[in-house]
Amino acid sequence: MTENIVLHIGPHKTGTTAIQQMLFSQSTSKNCGFYYPFVSTDEMGQHTFAQLASDPKRTEFSEMLRALKSTAKMCILSSEELCYLPDTGMRRLRMALPNANVTIAYYQRDILSLLQSWWQEKIKHGSTQTLLEFLFACLLAPQHLHLLVPDILLSSWASVFGRGAIRIFRYDNIADVARQFACDFLGVKLPAETLTASNRSYDHLDCEMIRFWNMHGFWGAGVIQSPDYDETRAELVERSGDFSEKFVLDYGRKEFSGIEDILISRWGDRIEGFDGGRLFQIREKSYSYIRPDFWAANPHFSKSMREFALQRPAYSQRK
Repeated sequence: MTENIVLHIGPHKTGTTAIQQMLFSQSTSKNCGFYYPFVSTDEMGQHTFAQLASDPKRTEFSEMLRALKSTAKMCILSSEELCYLPDTGMRRLRMALPNANVTIAYYQRDILSLLQSWWQEKIKHGSTQTLLEFLFACLLAPQHLHLLVPDILLSSWASVFGRGAIRIFRYDNIADVARQFACDFLGVKLPAETLTASNRSYDHLDCEMIRFWNMHGFWGAGVIQSPDYDETRAELVERSGDFSEKFVLDYGRKEFSGIEDILISRWGDRIEGFDGGRLFQIREKSYSYIRPDFWAANPHFSKSMREFALQRPAYSQRK
C-alpha cells in the first residue's frame, strides 16, 4: 500500500504543465522510484482522476483508488483540477489511504501577475471578456474566482489531511518550478540540458486579436498559430497606437492586500522559506490593453481579420 503520496493541486498558472511534463518524463525512465498513474502523452497530469473524484461514487474512481492502494512506491498526483475537488472527494481519497503520509503541494503566485495570466488563459479557451471587464469583476467579487480565495481552498484540504500536510511554495521566487519540484519531492537534480517547457504566453496585442476572433465565432487561439500571422499582427500594431491604454492595480486595494494578509497570518508557517515581511514582491502592476472601440473605428481591418480566419479553416475551426 502507498505509504507516501504527494497531491500537487496547482493552482492554475503556476507552472503546472511544466511540472507534469517533467513528472511524466521521469516516470517513464528506467528504475523510476515513484508511481505516477493515470497519465498518457495526451494527458500528462491526473485531470481525469480529479474530475472523477468530484463524483466519488463513480466506478472508475473506485478502480483508480484500488490502483493507488496496490503500489508500495511513493505516489504523486498532479492536476490543477484538484483545486475544484469537493470535500466528499477529499474524504474518499483519505478513507482509501488512511495510513498514507500525505503532502499537499500548493504554489502561490503574486496576485497581480496571476490575474493577467488567468485572463489570458480564459481568452485562449474562447472568452470574449475584455481585460478591464475581467479585472473589475475580480475587484467587485473576488470570492467568485478560485485563485483569489487560497485560504478557503487550503482550509478545505487541511480539514481532511491536516494542517501539517500543507506545503506552500512562492512561485515568483522559483526560477524553474519543474526543477524545484523534482529536487524537493523526487530527490532528483535534473541535468542542465533537460528542457522544462511551459505554456506559451501572449502579450496584450495577441490577446486582443484572439478575443476578436472569438467574438466572431472562430477559434482565436488556433488562428493565431497560423504561420503568416505576424503580418496581420504588424498591422494591428500600426493602427492601434491611439487606442492603447494602461490600467494600474496595487496592493493598496483591500481586495488584494486582504488575500496577502490572510495568507501570512493563517499560513505563514506553512510557506516554504517565508521569514516574515510581505509575501509578494511585485507591489504594483500596469496592464496594457487596447480599447474595444478600436474595432468599430477600423472596419476595414476588422473585415480583413475575419477574412484571415476564414481562409485558414484548419486553424479557425473551434476545437
